[in-house]
Amino acid sequence: ILLFAFAIAIYSYFWIPAIGILIYCLKSKKFEQYKKRNTIICSIVIATSLAIFVWLNIPEQLDSIQAEWETTEFVVGDTIEIPIDVNPSDAEIKELEISKNNVATCKYIDGKATVTFKEPGEYNLFFIANETIKSDSQNIKIITQEEKAEQERIAAEKAEQERLAAEKAEQERLAAE
Repeated sequence: ILLFAFAIAIYSYFWIPAIGILIYCLKSKKFEQYKKRNTIICSIVIATSLAIFVWLNIPEQLDSIQAEWETTEFVVGDTIEIPIDVNPSDAEIKELEISKNNVATCKYIDGKATVTFKEPGEYNLFFIANETIKSDSQNIKIITQEEKAEQERIAAEKAEQERLAAEKAEQERLAAE
């Protein structure tokens, strides 16, 4: 079975030298009496090996895609790269777009979607490959710079309160000893 598979793989490239041999047979006076037979043989070799070559090298049809979102909250203007897994792995993505184009822009390069967010809000987004294959959807939240600054301020205040509470607890523990 392995030898047969190897022979087919090798045979799929026979069309390349067969073209040269066909030209030689047609131009050569040496094989004039076998010209018709050699032309037929070379033509058959070219046709069958080229057909096998094309058959072996056809890319797989895309069945599904999976987007790997690392986080679900973004700021307007953020640009992130989202890895896209394709099934089967050797299938080709000709075109990738994001479900709601007014929310973000999307470019696909080397297995990654580069997404830049434009509009604040909460959205359920997914990717569409080759106009028909959809990824799983992901709920995301896009906030403004002001909202992010407010979240950071609140988180800093909370951390400071926790630090002060921990300090106070430590002082009370030391005083009790």
